[in-house]
Amino acid sequence: MTVLVLEGGFLPPLANSFQELTASPKIQKATDEIYLKMLQHSRVERDSTHPPLKLRLERLERLCGESEDEHSPAMDLLDDPQTLERDLAAFIFNTLKVAELPAADWESIGANVHVQAWRAQVNRHVDILASYTVGRLPDLLANLPVLTRSIADPEGTLLTREQRTGQARQLIWKSLALKLLDRGWRLEARPGTLLLIKGDQEIIPADLLQSLTCEKVNLDSWSAFCENNGLSDQYLAARDHY
Repeated sequence: MTVLVLEGGFLPPLANSFQELTASPKIQKATDEIYLKMLQHSRVERDSTHPPLKLRLERLERLCGESEDEHSPAMDLLDDPQTLERDLAAFIFNTLKVAELPAADWESIGANVHVQAWRAQVNRHVDILASYTVGRLPDLLANLPVLTRSIADPEGTLLTREQRTGQARQLIWKSLALKLLDRGWRLEARPGTLLLIKGDQEIIPADLLQSLTCEKVNLDSWSAFCENNGLSDQYLAARDHY
């Protein structure tokens, strides 16, 4: 996501991005599961490079003794984090002229970067996407090869079948997201989260598409969602719009 934002002409808040990423519900759930799994193992294997996490934490507790919990982020130790993150980005992405890019917050990045990139991607496949309405999106998923064949290989790279299929699915949910945005939905784009919101409705487009693929959302429910949001007869792309 960082490269996409930089290529879009903005410098994202890199330091805060990691904090927001680890705080997102999906990432937090995954890290908690990994942490609990690691705590279950205390056996030291013969070829282990270091003790298991459980033993290391127990050792730290004995070394540190009792102390007040300190929850301040390490960022508080830096005098000028904004300058440091720009210098770091310039060092890592030295071909993107980071020093000249304006800083942007995540509220503006959604509209200025993600939406513009999605429209450009959809435009490259408008002939296929303009043949399917949102209501018929399950039909496109069932006939996915018609879209995967139009996915071009990046310069110097030959995509695998799985990569091509993944890009086709991304293209579909981005098309859906654009139609929802055109119907008054709002995009909340943050590290680890691309959320569409309207009133009390919240959806993650990629997750919704996955649910349709796995039939966790049945066709009746999908038809009702499309009808309620005025999407049933809306084409996934329109040649005159893009």
